[in-house]
Amino acid sequence: MKDLINIDCQEFVNYSREHSDKLAIEFAEFFPFGAQVDLDGNLTGVSYQSESEKPKSAEVIKSLTAYFENELIENTIRSYSITYDSILTNSDYPKGIDCITILTKHKMEDASIEYFFPYLINESGAIEYHKGWAIRN
Repeated sequence: MKDLINIDCQEFVNYSREHSDKLAIEFAEFFPFGAQVDLDGNLTGVSYQSESEKPKSAEVIKSLTAYFENELIENTIRSYSITYDSILTNSDYPKGIDCITILTKHKMEDASIEYFFPYLINESGAIEYHKGWAIRN
């Protein structure tokens, strides 16, 4: 069971980092997006559809969470992730730094895991990552 959770989480991190990197470089920010792993282990990206051209991130995250939680209840997926851009402020970054945050949840575990990847976009337009970490909630 733990191996399956670790595999799914690593796939989410790989997928989310690659996708968010493209969006952050192209647009300097991005709207939240999700991914799910079905019962057979296939990962699929999930985006939020809105009538608004620029929906609020909180609205997108809330909608994606409701969708994924329903999919878990209906037993059509085994795990999901929601990725969003945030500003991280802590003792290491008192002025704040952009951060890619990836929230993951698996049906075989009560806790969720959040991954944090602080970054800067350098003068040449490439992303420079600082040391990342994860927290189990």
